[in-house]
Amino acid sequence: MFMKSERRSTEKRKTEIIQATLKLAESLPVAKISTRKIAREVGLSQPALFRHFRSSGDLFNAVIEYVREQLAARAQSYFESDQLQAASLKEKLNYIMGGLAEYRTLPKFFYFYASQKAESAGRTRFMLFLSMIQALVAALISEAPEVPESTDEKQAADYLISLIQGQLIGYFDLENHPERGEPSQSEAAKTERARETIANIIAFWYEGVKQGKPEKSAFAEPAKQPKKAFSKLDVRPLVASGIDPFNEIMDSLSTLERNGCLLLITPFKPSPLLSLLKSRNMPVSVKQIDQSWHLVILASKDSCFYDFSDLPAPEPLEKTLEVVSTLPAKSCLWVCVPKMPNLLIPHLTNRGLSHRAHATENPPVYLQILNS
Repeated sequence: MFMKSERRSTEKRKTEIIQATLKLAESLPVAKISTRKIAREVGLSQPALFRHFRSSGDLFNAVIEYVREQLAARAQSYFESDQLQAASLKEKLNYIMGGLAEYRTLPKFFYFYASQKAESAGRTRFMLFLSMIQALVAALISEAPEVPESTDEKQAADYLISLIQGQLIGYFDLENHPERGEPSQSEAAKTERARETIANIIAFWYEGVKQGKPEKSAFAEPAKQPKKAFSKLDVRPLVASGIDPFNEIMDSLSTLERNGCLLLITPFKPSPLLSLLKSRNMPVSVKQIDQSWHLVILASKDSCFYDFSDLPAPEPLEKTLEVVSTLPAKSCLWVCVPKMPNLLIPHLTNRGLSHRAHATENPPVYLQILNS
């Protein structure tokens, strides 16, 4: 009981330190925020702060991760609510992007990492976080009936996010103009002012995007890729290189067959993407392996997935046969098994089930079973 209480206290203290760091960014450039200043803001000694974060770099990484989790939770709660169906694109964006008002100094951390030439864990986190926001906004645009089909949703999303970041950065140009910080304002007033600014930007942008600009390229589109039952995409090299993986992820999903499956590997859990996939009724299974996250994404809500890859033989065979015994007609099952299921295949054939095995570079194997 004591250890559980101590853990809660530690998490609470970490949150206080992160929030203090975000607040310090109102009056300081991120590069000038030191652990000494953060410790003073929270009322801790530096050694006490180092028990939670070993360096300012670790702390800045935690800031990005904390805000990402908060905004992802906000988006997920909205996607799961009844408000989503009847809401306009502007209303959806006001709710989801309006959450940035509570973390209005976040763009300063974005620019801090974006200006770094050398790769770092923080820059990698920043790039993936930014790409997930872009993916979320682009997906909402693509599904909005009031936006013309010719609109390039990714470019439109980039415009909106750039406008919001630039406007919020304007509040904190304090290096040369400290009087702009308006310290007399309460935290609630600052948050409300930022929220109103974001709403005004969205309203301005919304009127433009409804006109159908920017347009997609008038040049001939590339030939359509053949549909695939299974595909694997590892975006870790892209993110590490500072490349937004959104297009690659969406392209891979678009090339899946109706009952297809995508194995997506990312540097960390992409919560906004999970919320987006859930809104599209695409089942997702998430598993952390070492320092990476493996997402198994199914193209159809009528498909299901089971992971038996960690079980010793003969359990994968037994578990699979147990599941397929209740597989409804016209449905699809995906199972992940440790190796090529040579002993399982005859059992599936005898039951009249179609099947395809998809091997990756290393075990495990992804097996598609159809009860046609």
